[in-house]
Amino acid sequence: MKGYICLTLLLCAGLMAGNRSADVFVVKDAKALQLYDKYQQPVPLNRLALYPAFSPWRITEADVVRADGFTRVSRVSDFRQDFSVALNDSGRPRLRYPTPLFYFKNCLPRADTLTVGASGRVRAGAITANPRRALIEGDYLPAGTVLELLFRYKGYLYAYLPGQRRYVWIARAARRHLTKTVNGDTAPGQMVFFERELNKRIGWYNRKYRLLAEYLQSKNRSTRPAPQWKLSHEAGGWTIALEKPHLAVPFRETVELFFKEMTAWAESYNYQARRRGETLVIGEGADD
Repeated sequence: MKGYICLTLLLCAGLMAGNRSADVFVVKDAKALQLYDKYQQPVPLNRLALYPAFSPWRITEADVVRADGFTRVSRVSDFRQDFSVALNDSGRPRLRYPTPLFYFKNCLPRADTLTVGASGRVRAGAITANPRRALIEGDYLPAGTVLELLFRYKGYLYAYLPGQRRYVWIARAARRHLTKTVNGDTAPGQMVFFERELNKRIGWYNRKYRLLAEYLQSKNRSTRPAPQWKLSHEAGGWTIALEKPHLAVPFRETVELFFKEMTAWAESYNYQARRRGETLVIGEGADD
């Protein structure tokens, strides 16, 4: 029993560690990075050249060692695909040559496509380490400008202007002057991105449950298989439910934590999450 309690507490700690915030770094020239793809192959320079200046990289694991046993890397995402970036002795990205690089702590992902409603309302600032100063020196975006939000940092939003192929800071307060894009080519892409991230997150939780169940079985403390969350797609959203709810009886604390953490995570992407018994329903939420 003591071992079960310890394992449950460890699982809860692991779930809490997978919170919705993340650290992000941006680099002016992506070609300066020593980047590896998911197969641990170097990303060629001609591919890195496709990234616009100050493309952001979300850190998923800050400091790990590659299979060679000595190369330190960070696991990162360009908000669509996963990569690894080589680190120097100080734990920062190793650069082929000097180029501006900025770190931003405790960022909240945002995956919205928005349109400026009226001219003279939304000011955009160039990317620097100080978004407040950047906005003071920025310019107003004309009505109809399309922005793709990537993350929130303090009182500021990091956005991409696809029509100009550049990244900008905007004030979070300016969000009320932006209209969410419902139709068009970009909205479906945002939903696909969110669903891919949602599948990854549920898979992570299910692996944690399996590890705990296997441990209990190895100690002859339980013969129950692991409970598993199942994702279903429905019109305008998704549902997450336990396949066999009775299997989750020994895991009640982690189930409750799952609902709480997944709700907060979905809301960080501007989706609304509602619990219905042992099911979580995720759909379009209100603008923040």
